[in-house]
Amino acid sequence: MAQTIKLKRSSVAGRVPSTSDLALGEIGINTTDGKAYLKKSVSGSESIVEITGAGAGSTSDSFKTIAVSGQSSVVATNSTDTLEIIAGNNISLTTNASSQTVTIASTGINQGLNFGTFTSPTGITLDMGGFS
Repeated sequence: MAQTIKLKRSSVAGRVPSTSDLALGEIGINTTDGKAYLKKSVSGSESIVEITGAGAGSTSDSFKTIAVSGQSSVVATNSTDTLEIIAGNNISLTTNASSQTVTIASTGINQGLNFGTFTSPTGITLDMGGFS
């Protein structure tokens, strides 16, 4: 005879269990979000962590934090966040899906500015070229 094992669960979107909802090492499931959580303890400090996969076929954060000196940081809160790059005045953006790059160049001014290329997926690299 087969047995069904049911973990603590919630069907409320966005609901994350608190430390009082789970026993140490117990798993809770949000059936609407499809997320699993675990209660852990490190040096006596208990917390709830989301159980995520890092194996083949899974996705991870493409970026976590984009920081620009003197500006507010752009922070990814989950793996579905999208970083949108918007061209300002006299700037053009050109994407190349096959090489996974974004080229940032100046337009409308003839100063010889070269803003370089963003490269993905191994990280974000901005080669600032030089002024000529």
